[in-house]
Amino acid sequence: MPIPSTDPLVSVKNLIKTNWIPGNVVGTTTPDVHTGWWNPKSLAAQITVSGKSESFEGASGYNAIEGGGGGPVQIVNGVMFANCWAYRNEGVAGPNPKQLVYDMAEEIRRIILANYAGITGLDYVSVISTDDVPPEEGRNPMVFRKAVTIGFKWRTT
Repeated sequence: MPIPSTDPLVSVKNLIKTNWIPGNVVGTTTPDVHTGWWNPKSLAAQITVSGKSESFEGASGYNAIEGGGGGPVQIVNGVMFANCWAYRNEGVAGPNPKQLVYDMAEEIRRIILANYAGITGLDYVSVISTDDVPPEEGRNPMVFRKAVTIGFKWRTT
């Protein structure tokens, strides 16, 4: 398998966006899904896919030599984050933001479990953990966040 032709961040973002089912989330919410970081100018629920980190197996960065003259093989293990963001809508009859970020994280987990083998250019994609991130003090309206750590792997041949 060659180096992925699409950045794994973009591949995972597209996987989430394409397979999102609003009915699985409180308020039948469809969040704004994008790479990068949270957009404070948007009052919509958001999923941001960012923070990619990759490490190459082996002391030299190469793990093996492919038989039959294929050359060196690099096995790359990586992680990225899908951050789920929701505002506390003061005085607005919107969904509970804690429930919303929880549901969004669970929908990401469902999407990845159902589609892990179909992502192009990666050997696997998996959810490693989900973590609550405390709201920033003094921010009004308050913003809630849950971070989903996603692992992935690819190899060259």
